[in-house]
Amino acid sequence: MSLQTAVVSGTSFIHNLGYLSGGRTGSLEMLVLCDELAGMAKRFAVGIKVNEDTLAVEIIRRAYKDCSFLMNEHTRRCARTEMWQPALFRRASLKEWRNSGADEMQKRVREKLMDLLHSS
Repeated sequence: MSLQTAVVSGTSFIHNLGYLSGGRTGSLEMLVLCDELAGMAKRFAVGIKVNEDTLAVEIIRRAYKDCSFLMNEHTRRCARTEMWQPALFRRASLKEWRNSGADEMQKRVREKLMDLLHSS
């Protein structure tokens, strides 16, 4: 919660990401997880653009009539820019997650950390 509050208030520097126990313990894995959370908070703080193009009243009327929102180019274009896609968090249902191997967050964080360490 303090991370989101800092981002929404316009803070330009956030410290102590990746620390535990009041800063007495550091963790590279926790730093990777905090980076994901910071990305989520940053996207939230940006907000949603509301203008004539994003409101798309006529497009919505036509798509509603044809029941074809997802087939509309405008929907595809706007969805790409407005949706935040997490790298670590899964957006699958519990059943889909289990069927895909039920990989744990700790494993995904560790894999991303290893990728980052090996890419530098």
